[in-house]
Parts: sequence; C-alpha cells; structure tokens
Amino acid sequence: MMYNSVLIASTAGCLINTLKDRINDFNYRIITATTEEDLATKIKTHNPRLVFIENCFCKQNTVDCIKKIAKKSHDFRVIAWSVCETSDLAAARLVNAGADSFFCLRDLDENIDNIVKKIICGQKPLSAGINNLALKGRGMLFR
Repeated sequence: MMYNSVLIASTAGCLINTLKDRINDFNYRIITATTEEDLATKIKTHNPRLVFIENCFCKQNTVDCIKKIAKKSHDFRVIAWSVCETSDLAAARLVNAGADSFFCLRDLDENIDNIVKKIICGQKPLSAGINNLALKGRGMLFR
C-alpha cells in the first residue's frame, strides 16, 4: 500500500510549521494532530507513512503515548522529536518505547534537513549515545 501522508503531533503551531517546512519538499500530504485523541483518530483515518510526535506532546507521558501507538499493528514509523536539548537517556526511553528515530530541532538547520531526509528515505538516524542506551533498555534500564 502506498502512503502519501505524514502526521505531525504537537501542541505548538509554530513547531508544526517548522517541521512542515522541512517535509514539504518531499511531496507528502501533511496532517497535524494537537491532542492525543486527535492523534489516534488521524492515524486510523489517514494511515500515514510517518508519525512525528513531539517529546512534550502528551499530557501524561510521551513514552506511554508512543508505547500505545507502537503496540498496535501499524505500517508507519514513529519519529520522536524535541525542540529543546534532550538527554541521551530521555531520548533512548522514547526509542525503547517504540520510536524508530529521535531528533532535536535545535540542531543546525542543515543537519535537521539531512535528518528529515534520512527518515523519509527509510533510515533510522540516532546518535551513538542514544543507540547504546536504547540497546541497554532491552534489559533493566527502562523498566
């Protein structure tokens, strides 16, 4: 099945626009969600190829939100992202919960453009620190 949409989950319109600007070049229909309920509905109705979810999106806990999304049978990838500096440990928790990749919008513009391109092309870019911690998360680190 061909996917032609990307879902961006964030409560901040300016952040959605920042990420939209980087995805527009890839000719995907961009859908947005501003609440957890909206996210669940739009995943079902639009069957996106990628779901970008902001680290601070969920009221309760973004890790739990990603776990719920990842638990369900789906054909999309979940990409966690943050606006502010995020520790490797916090990012690794998101990856361990089910996110395929993580990135921070505070990185250099050309780096973010490259990261978004890699994600859309099917790669799973992670820093070495996040990757190592996520692997350890298969043990006791995140339980």
